[in-house]
Amino acid sequence: MNCRNPQKRMQSQFSTIRNICDRFLNSADSEETRQFRITLQRLRNIKDRFQNKEQLKLARTMTDKLITMPNRLEIRELTLYEYQQYEAIFQNYTQLVDLNIQEMKETRDCSLYSPLLKPPSFSDRFMNEYWIECDNEKKKELEDISDSERFICFIEMNSDEKTLKCDHLCFELAPNPSIMSTLSKRTVGS
Repeated sequence: MNCRNPQKRMQSQFSTIRNICDRFLNSADSEETRQFRITLQRLRNIKDRFQNKEQLKLARTMTDKLITMPNRLEIRELTLYEYQQYEAIFQNYTQLVDLNIQEMKETRDCSLYSPLLKPPSFSDRFMNEYWIECDNEKKKELEDISDSERFICFIEMNSDEKTLKCDHLCFELAPNPSIMSTLSKRTVGS
């Protein structure tokens, strides 16, 4: 019995060591599996965001808007070039995402994951021109609105009034139908 006892102890110790090693390997496998799932889910989320091509539609809308705004030929050429670049980068980006998803599903290995390119975006120059034109358009709309409002006030003016003061719009109108001149422009801050 004494001979078997040390042998049993040794087997027990080997068994304990084997269990510890198995747990360690399983935890490493589970970490790998967890990383695989996280990376795959991240790629699927990116694919879902780009699937309906909303970014591409928005880019098209922005370029169409910028093309119709300025009278400068260089801006139109820049806009067309930027959209072509955006569309090409969009296609490359979505293809790389699809390729990564496919490879990861087949191999279940994150190490084969190809790093993604920079997501599609317009250049700083394009965005600056776009916002400048949008701001100019907004200013023009505000001027058009204020002119319309001034005209309404002018129409409401009685013929015997020398001037009409409009507190809402912060200006005064003189009864000159040909010019409809503004005696004092909008006050600062209104």
